[in-house]
Parts: sequence; C-alpha cells; structure tokens
Amino acid sequence: MARNEVVLRVFVAFPDDLSDEVGAIEALVEELNPALSRDLGRRLEVITWRNAGVPGVGADPQAVINEQFGENYDIFIGILWTRFGTPTPRAGSGAEEEFERAYARHETSPGSVRVMIYFKRAPVDYEDIVPAQIEAINTFRSKLGPKGVLYWDFSAREEFESYLRMHLSRQASDWGKTWGTVSSSAQSQARAVPSGEDVEEGLT
Repeated sequence: MARNEVVLRVFVAFPDDLSDEVGAIEALVEELNPALSRDLGRRLEVITWRNAGVPGVGADPQAVINEQFGENYDIFIGILWTRFGTPTPRAGSGAEEEFERAYARHETSPGSVRVMIYFKRAPVDYEDIVPAQIEAINTFRSKLGPKGVLYWDFSAREEFESYLRMHLSRQASDWGKTWGTVSSSAQSQARAVPSGEDVEEGLT
C-alpha cells in the first residue's frame, strides 16, 4: 500500500577544505533514511552546489547558485575550518552569503527552516594556514552569538557524524511539531521513488 513520505532537503554550505565532512553528511543521511522513512514517513535529501547545481551565467558565480537553489531547502548546514572562501559582491564568501540568506529567511519565518552551523577544530599543517582566511572565520564566528546562533565545534569526522546523527534525527522528528507544517508540505508535488511510495516535498 502506497503512503506519503515527506522529503526534507538539507542544503550544505562549505569551502573546499571540508569535502570529507560533506561526504560524511551524505553517508549519514543514507544511514538514517530507512529508519526515518519507516518510523516517521520522512526522508532527508542532501543538496550542495556540487551535486545539484548546474553551470550557468549570472551577475557572478554565487548569484547563479542563489538563483538555482533559492529557498528550496528545509535545513541549512554550514561548516567552516581553515578556509572562509572567495568573497562575493554581497558577503565575505559564498558560504557566508548562503548563511545570511538562510538566517534572513529564519528571521522572517522561523518555522520555515532550521539553521545549523559547525566549526571544525582540528590541527592543520602550517603551510595550509592563510592568516586572512582564519581572521575572516574568527570574525564570522564572533557575529553569531549576537544573532542568537548556537553553533557546535568538532575535532574529527567521527565526532561530527555523532553530532549530525543526533541533530538531523531531532530535526526530522520535530518537523510538523516545533517547525514546519504538514499543509505546506502537502502543497508540493509528489515525487516517485523506487519503492513506489508517494513522496511529498518539505516546506519549499
């Protein structure tokens, strides 16, 4: 018997030095989805500019990404370590601009999106340190507290996976209770999945 399944999109913002952590998120989501589907009728879908974006032309590269993704996600994950990223015309980096867009959306409609920020605190080779990048990260971090943002630190992939397992499970469980609405999900188009079950989008 077919049943509806809510898809919650997880948008990940990250500089190039955190590809391993992005891979950890993708692997963890694959691990969590069978239980989330069975117990809650929900499924997580990881989207990044690398796995879901396409080449295009706009005012600047980040503007192309903004146009393609817009607000088409339910959970925002931002990760930083030693690289802040390349400045855009609107922010200190693409990752910062993506955070600011998610934060502005949360400010306007708190129940529409969940924002989670993580900082990797692990040793790094001296030759890989770019002082200006570290300073930019520290400046960004210092702005989060006044914005009301609680962030998490981690030192290794295993610790990050442990946090994400708990945090993503909690967000999926709370959807429709403390955030998100079933009615907004029902307005989206159903999508087919290999099992033949009906799938509904999240908030977007």
